[in-house]
Amino acid sequence: MQRVVKRRLTFLLAGTIIAVSYLLFRCHLYDYQESAIIKNVAPANVWEYVADFGNMKHLNPTIVEFDILSESGNYNRWQYSAEYTENLSHWPYLSNRAVAHFDVSSEHGTYFIVSNHHTCMLGGLLCRKYCTGASSVRITGRFQ
Repeated sequence: MQRVVKRRLTFLLAGTIIAVSYLLFRCHLYDYQESAIIKNVAPANVWEYVADFGNMKHLNPTIVEFDILSESGNYNRWQYSAEYTENLSHWPYLSNRAVAHFDVSSEHGTYFIVSNHHTCMLGGLLCRKYCTGASSVRITGRFQ
């Protein structure tokens, strides 16, 4: 009798751990759009500033350190990869390490930054890629 109770508790605990893990680490699709007007600045200048990962510590203060792993291309089409460590904004005592691949391009006055991220936590025990494949930034406008 005691064995049956112990076995049921073990299965219940294992099932709970699996269910909670699934809910925490499953892929979510978020559609988030933000718009901003920056006066007296050309869109190309905003694009250059945001695309330069060296400025990322100013744009995202949770980033602790980063290394540029590779880069190639020219002004109109530039690719680079960066590895970075950041503290989580909701749990600042927990950090994660990520490798991101960026594709920075411009076409007819519209400027794009597309990125794919592979993120790992807990020393590489929990890793995941963004399920949507990429996040992107589009910068348009005219200088006035």
